[in-house]
Amino acid sequence: MSSEPFERGVVLLHARRLLDQDVIVFTGHAKRRAKERGLVTIDIENIILGGVQKQAPRNSPKGWTYCIETQWMSVVVAFRCSSDGKPEELVIVTCWKDKKP
Repeated sequence: MSSEPFERGVVLLHARRLLDQDVIVFTGHAKRRAKERGLVTIDIENIILGGVQKQAPRNSPKGWTYCIETQWMSVVVAFRCSSDGKPEELVIVTCWKDKKP
């Protein structure tokens, strides 16, 4: 049983732990969007390491997603969890650069 949606601080802890353990996958959509928008893997990593989660989690047909953002870039992540609800894999769903003022 999943314990999602996770609380804001917990999302960042799980995301950073999985990033540190190199248990991260990009969806095909995320790969295409990153390329289109000029983002590379280190950008995504920096968003996760230095970003915050301001928005509430969203429940989609494929599960819960969480937006992590910095001042200029954002990434939407999801978690693949074990049967007991522990996140085992960080999934990058999409990413973008925010427009500068």
